[in-house]
Amino acid sequence: MKRFLSFLLVSTMLLGILAACGGTTATTVPAATTAPATDATAAPVADATAAPATGASTEVTGEVTLWHAYGTGSAEEATIAKLIANAQAANPNATINVLQ
Repeated sequence: MKRFLSFLLVSTMLLGILAACGGTTATTVPAATTAPATDATAAPVADATAAPATGASTEVTGEVTLWHAYGTGSAEEATIAKLIANAQAANPNATINVLQ
């Protein structure tokens, strides 16, 4: 019984390894289809970039602490510094603290 259980365990592990190392199948891209004709009587669709209809304020306030591990002087740190500067300019009432 112990020998059978060991064989079963080893077989299961090998099958798992083989499945993990297996190649992926190539997927085919479907042929392009023509766009359906538009109906002139259809109702217009609202623009996704339009301002919200409600009078709710979108002002951001509060404090955010960002902790990152990018090295000093690295390209990643320069990029995140630009992003933080843009966020601070767009949200002057919010405080962004950066910890490294």
